[in-house]
Amino acid sequence: MVNREAAIRRYIGLADCCELLSETFKYPTERLISSLLDGSYLEDCIHSVEDAGAEPSQLDSAIENIQALSSSSPNSLLDSARKGYSLLYLAPGSKVPVFPYESPFRFVADQREGVPSLFRSQITLDVERQMAEAGVLPCDRNKEPSDSIWREFSFLSFLMGSAATALCAEDVALAGQWIERARAFWFSHARCWFPDFMIRTAECARSEAFLPWAECYECFADVGSKIVSLLQGELEGKGSF
Repeated sequence: MVNREAAIRRYIGLADCCELLSETFKYPTERLISSLLDGSYLEDCIHSVEDAGAEPSQLDSAIENIQALSSSSPNSLLDSARKGYSLLYLAPGSKVPVFPYESPFRFVADQREGVPSLFRSQITLDVERQMAEAGVLPCDRNKEPSDSIWREFSFLSFLMGSAATALCAEDVALAGQWIERARAFWFSHARCWFPDFMIRTAECARSEAFLPWAECYECFADVGSKIVSLLQGELEGKGSF
């Protein structure tokens, strides 16, 4: 019983962590900026990490950096974040410093020749296959690639949350199936680019070419790296309930 209850809390925490990162790496909204300035973003982050089984002290550097943003005005921080996002992730053609989609990100990381595909690559198709098998295939996948960083985090959030829901209903077998789906997705996709995406984002965000507009993305990448490490520990370990 103790293990099951601990697993439920851990899965809920990881699901919340993934959902937080999904919202973090979408194009900046007024809601995101407001949450940064009123402290709710940081509060959600700390509570989610605690529920996931980690000590808040692991977020010390991220906490300091996010708190440093709180002196900004809403409009200036929103404008800065949007410009930083555009510079990092939305440059024209193949000149994007950090692709926010798995297929082109891995294409560049592998130093392949040519121009990466945004839609019909084998990677994107496999992401869609796994989402479809879980019952959550995006309806606008022909307009927005399904292998974006925010959609993949959202998918992992769904999988971890579904495992928690099954455990709450005392359906251990079903919970195990959801976790196996999460592990399959982790090993075939998320693990292959989430860690490097955070590293690359932080490197670019702190370089002169992107300062001061991308300052908040160094903070986000720090948070992202901590949460990705939690996911790795859970999905590459042998947790039980």
